[in-house]
Amino acid sequence: GTTIATGSGYGVVIGTGMQTELGRIANLSQSTTADVSPLQKEMSNLAVKIAKATIVLTIALTLIAVKASLGLHYAILFGIGIGAAMIPNGLVAEVNITLALAAGRLAKAKALVKKLSAVETLGATNFILTDKTGTLTKNEMTVEKLIIGRKHYKVSGTGYEANGEILSEKGKPISKATLQDLDLFFTTACLASNAKVDPPDQEHADWYVVGDPTEGALITLARKAGLDTEQLDETIPEIKEFQFDSARKLLSSVRKRNGQTVVFVKGAPENLLNLSTDIWDHGHIRKITEADRKFFRDYDSTN
Repeated sequence: GTTIATGSGYGVVIGTGMQTELGRIANLSQSTTADVSPLQKEMSNLAVKIAKATIVLTIALTLIAVKASLGLHYAILFGIGIGAAMIPNGLVAEVNITLALAAGRLAKAKALVKKLSAVETLGATNFILTDKTGTLTKNEMTVEKLIIGRKHYKVSGTGYEANGEILSEKGKPISKATLQDLDLFFTTACLASNAKVDPPDQEHADWYVVGDPTEGALITLARKAGLDTEQLDETIPEIKEFQFDSARKLLSSVRKRNGQTVVFVKGAPENLLNLSTDIWDHGHIRKITEADRKFFRDYDSTN
């Protein structure tokens, strides 16, 4: 149950599943009894009141019938008959029909109700506070647009499966030669990320990410560009990593590439621009200018 805020470390597993503290809490929660709903309380209260009133009325009418010389036998039958008539036998059916109609209205509004008692709960609810992840969203990130140099590119496909392509601004797949020119961009997206994207297995129906969803999206982007991300991590081994934090707003991965020490960095645009001295400009490298910085700052603020 511990959340890692920053940094890295090693952990020793001493228990899994129900043998953990969270498992113990889950076991305790399963043994609790659910409280009755407000409607059930009201129905029970009404039933008690009707039962008391019926008993009192039955006794009173029986005594009146006896005094009216109806005879004890007929007086008792008269009292029981009136008492039975006092019990609303159709009330349960009416309540169920009402809840069923309400569930039908919810179904038309695309809200599926598994239990009729949930209709009453929703009817008594003023505010709903929920974590949208897994409810309204899938906790998946996907890269859809790129700006490299001063050119814009689009990315097709969603999720963590590399079932898309890198497209030009007009929506056409870019050539292999262009992908080769942009290789360093996609390599950095992969090597400056710690997440791992795995294929479907017994527990996951689709491709899934182990780690930060944003980093998983960047690795998927590199795979869409044709890179073998796992082999890339092995051929360009990491020497040291400087974790992302709120002060630097950068993640730096120091690696060995072709005998040289290279730093692959990702982070906030303004922090990267402040550290940059050169810029890749569609095939050649030149000194970065203040106009370049202004272009990317303005683009970042408006997008």
